[in-house]
Amino acid sequence: MHRSQLPRKYIEYLTYRRELIRKKLPCSAAQRNPPGPKTGEQMGEETRAIVAKMEELLNDAEEQRRCIGALMNLKDKPSDTLSPGPAMPIIEAGAVKATIKAMEKHRRNADVQSAGCRMLYMFCSNHVDDKVKAAIVEDTDVSKVLVAALKAHSGDAKVARWCIAALAYATQNKSTHALLLKDKKTLDNIVAAMRDFRSAGDRLEEDSDSEDPDEDAEDPDEDEYPLNYQDEYDLRGHAIVVFCNLTEVPTQVQQVIDAGGQSVVSELLAALEAITVLS
Repeated sequence: MHRSQLPRKYIEYLTYRRELIRKKLPCSAAQRNPPGPKTGEQMGEETRAIVAKMEELLNDAEEQRRCIGALMNLKDKPSDTLSPGPAMPIIEAGAVKATIKAMEKHRRNADVQSAGCRMLYMFCSNHVDDKVKAAIVEDTDVSKVLVAALKAHSGDAKVARWCIAALAYATQNKSTHALLLKDKKTLDNIVAAMRDFRSAGDRLEEDSDSEDPDEDAEDPDEDEYPLNYQDEYDLRGHAIVVFCNLTEVPTQVQQVIDAGGQSVVSELLAALEAITVLS
């Protein structure tokens, strides 16, 4: 029977019973009073707890990676002090220093290095205010661990992707330029990353454009092509920013070319062309 055909008193009775049941259902305190955005002080306390755990388990590489991930997630939580997260209280609570310490301790661990580079990039990206960005950009220890990560894991696409992204901000501090220009291998590694680390789709497009494509070619292996289009786009874009920052000082232009070899110019042009296509 359709609702419209039910007696009016019966409908009123059912409505009354429904409301009565709703009132009697248990309701948690969180449902009655949903928590508001956390304050910077609360986020600082959570950060100190994570940092303390990192200090206690410093020799455990996997735990360091997890804790760095927790710090990144902490930043993205809503707050009444900063959108999208109260980065400055987190930094003041020791997040960056703990990350640097973990990266120094586990230099040979690509997962720790990748997570650390990504965390440093996130905390100085455009999503935070200038004070937060300056706190990282002006820290020379940040540039040191980034250069060390790129040197130790030059063949790891994921480390290169986040390390170069972080260097794009770190090189805004001109006092860090000497560190990158000191060792020729640093710029060589950036150039190599632009050339070698490309997405599977990019390679497949090249194969389809070739005169004699291999019809029996297998699907690209995930390990061989660890980057997606967005990763490739960002890696090349941030690499270009690194070289732009370095060449803002006129006297360093020749140093950049000498340090990275003549391939710097050709790879930058290729990267610009690729970015145009990817975008």
